Amino acid sequence: MNGGLVTKINASTLALGASASIAPGIHDTMTAQAGKVFVGSRACALAQPAPPASPIPNQGCLAIWDGNSNLVITGLSDPFALPTDVTGMQAISNRSVVYVIVGGELQIYDANTSALQSQQLDIVGHAEQVVQVDP
Repeated sequence: MNGGLVTKINASTLALGASASIAPGIHDTMTAQAGKVFVGSRACALAQPAPPASPIPNQGCLAIWDGNSNLVITGLSDPFALPTDVTGMQAISNRSVVYVIVGGELQIYDANTSALQSQQLDIVGHAEQVVQVDP
């Protein structure tokens, strides 16, 4: 697991477009919201050395790829923290937010800014998944 790659594909012609590197690991959790693709991975902490010993920046287990600018934003607020697995995520309809489960904790991202919302919810226990129940 030397890393990951996200690639834009033209849906009409199937031609490959721009690509960007994302954190290593098992990329099995993803969703799209506000023109961005949120990609979560597991085992990324085992796939790369932890800073500061490594010249490779700690990307964390969450990557947010902006399809308009082809930039990857990482979902790691502390660059020296060990990355933890992303086990669930849900784009919330009629809002520009994505709920992400990272290391058993709920994190709410603003899809427009690709940053954590200022208001977060504290849950009791260890979460693994998140779903949206139809109103």
